[in-house]
Amino acid sequence: MIKTIAFIAVILLLGSCADQDVIGVPPESFELKQNAPNPFTDTTLVQYGIPSVGKNPPHIRVTVYNRVNDRIVILRDSSLHPAGMFNLTWRPGASEPAGLYYIELQTLDIFHSPTAVKRIAVLKQ
Repeated sequence: MIKTIAFIAVILLLGSCADQDVIGVPPESFELKQNAPNPFTDTTLVQYGIPSVGKNPPHIRVTVYNRVNDRIVILRDSSLHPAGMFNLTWRPGASEPAGLYYIELQTLDIFHSPTAVKRIAVLKQ
């Protein structure tokens, strides 16, 4: 019952967003799932979860880096991010070559900054 109420609250807070879909109730901890498909040629789906953390929702950032740690794009930079499971899509630009990339989920909180990183592979035709 509590998780259902939290899910409804997340939907009411977010409204409808084209690049962010609420897909479930908040997880127990911060989590970044492996992108799908992986490897991919055109677009890939990135799922991440933000737990309920009390009165002050966290500031989160989801970033893509290349294999030499150059930032390619910030997919999400959201202060006061609500709890829940979310979808993002990434479509590499024409200037990004095929190869390995890393996606990072980070909370930008002074006292607690969990980070999750996943390796992703881009194929070009």
